[in-house]
Amino acid sequence: VKRGENIDTQTLLDKRLTADEVAELLGLKLGTIRNMTSRRELPCVHLGKRAVRYRYADILALIEARSVAAPISLVSRR
Repeated sequence: VKRGENIDTQTLLDKRLTADEVAELLGLKLGTIRNMTSRRELPCVHLGKRAVRYRYADILALIEARSVAAPISLVSRR
């Protein structure tokens, strides 16, 4: 999605990403994405024999599931 491009939320969540796009989004190497896919750590959609795509919504859910909240002692107190 390009800056300034108008797109509704549902269209964005349904968007299919390539492994390169997922690697860029997550800040990981392409090989890591492929390894995670083969270990079934990343949900994907198979489009034929070799083509694989990733739903944007699934990637966001993965980020949310793997996020760790800061311990209370690290949260600034006022």
